[in-house]
Amino acid sequence: MRKPNPSQVLALMRQVPTGRLTTLVELCQRLARVHQVKGCCTLTPGIFVMTAANAAAEAGRVQPELNIPYWRTMKVDGFLNEKFPGGAEGHKALLEQEGFPVTRKGKRFDENTVTICSLIFPRTGGTAMNPIANDLLNWLLAGDVAIQYQAYRDLLDEERPDLRTRIALEGWGAQFLQARQPAGHWGRGFYQPKWISTHYTLLDLKHLGITPDLAPIRASISHILAHHKSADGGVNPAKTAENSDVCVNGMFLNYAAYFKMPAESLHSIVDFLIGVQMADGGFNCQSNQQGPFTVHSIRPFPCWRGLVSTRSMGICIGPLSWMSLRVRRKNLSCGTGCSAPTAPARLSAHAF
Repeated sequence: MRKPNPSQVLALMRQVPTGRLTTLVELCQRLARVHQVKGCCTLTPGIFVMTAANAAAEAGRVQPELNIPYWRTMKVDGFLNEKFPGGAEGHKALLEQEGFPVTRKGKRFDENTVTICSLIFPRTGGTAMNPIANDLLNWLLAGDVAIQYQAYRDLLDEERPDLRTRIALEGWGAQFLQARQPAGHWGRGFYQPKWISTHYTLLDLKHLGITPDLAPIRASISHILAHHKSADGGVNPAKTAENSDVCVNGMFLNYAAYFKMPAESLHSIVDFLIGVQMADGGFNCQSNQQGPFTVHSIRPFPCWRGLVSTRSMGICIGPLSWMSLRVRRKNLSCGTGCSAPTAPARLSAHAF
C-alpha cells in the first residue's frame, strides 16, 4: 500500500483530456503501477483531489491559466463530488458544458452511462471500452513519456506537444541522446555495431516521436550525408560493398525526411531507390547485390516509408523523381495471370 503525494495526484488530474473522465480508483491504480506496488490508499488522493479542486477554482478566477480540469475526476464509484466548488450541482454543470449527460439516481447524481468512468470514456453517445482495453491504455499512459505521447496521439487521437517535448529530456529518448559520442555518432559509426549504431538509433528516435528539429540529431545525419554517399547516389555504410543497400537507404530516407534534412541532400537517395524498384512495384534488399537474380519484392515497406516520409514531412523531392515513380507504377507487370499490386494508400495520397 502506498500513499501518494499531492504533486503526483495533481499531475494525473492534469493529464485527463477534454472528453475523458477518470475516477479516484483509476488514479490509484496508475500510481500503484508507477511505483510497482499492489495498491494505494484512495482516502489520501481523495483529499488531495478535493483540495486541488478548490484551490484551482479560486486561482482560476484570478489567473485562468492556473486552473486544472478537476471536474473530470469522479469519485470512487463514478458519482459527482459534492465537495467540489459549487457542490454536486457545480460539478454537474461543468461536466454538461463538456457534453457529458448527467442524471440523478435517488438523491445522488451520476454520469449517465456507467458508474465507472475512465481516461478513455467517450462523450455523448458513446459506450465505455471493455476493462481489458482500459487497463491496457492506463498501463501505456503510465509508461515512458514516449509511450504516453504515442498513446495519446494514436489511441486517443490527441496531439500532446508537452509530452513530445519531454521525450528528449527524460526516459528512453534522453538515454539515446546521452549515448551519442562526442564525434556525433552512436556505437562505432553509421552501422557498427548494428543494433546500437547511428543508423538504428536514429530510426529508433524517429519512432519514439521525438521532436524533429533537434540540432544534435540533424548534425549526425548531415555527417552521414557528407561521408557515406556512394557513387550510385545512396548512402553506403560498407566501404567494401560496391552497391548501396536498398533497405538501409529506405530506412535512412525515412528518418532523414522526418528530421527535415534539406531536400537537395536527399534527391540522389530518392533516385537511387526509384532506380532499384522491382517490376512488381516493390523493393528487395538483394535486388542490386551479387548472386541469384531476384524477381520478387519481399521487404517493400522500409522503402515505401522512406518515400512517403519525404512527402508527408513537406519535403519537395523534385518532379522528375516522382514522375519516374509514377511511370513505373503505371507500367507494373508481373507476368500472365497475375495483377500488379497497388501501392499503399498513404503513398498514393501523398505522391499522386
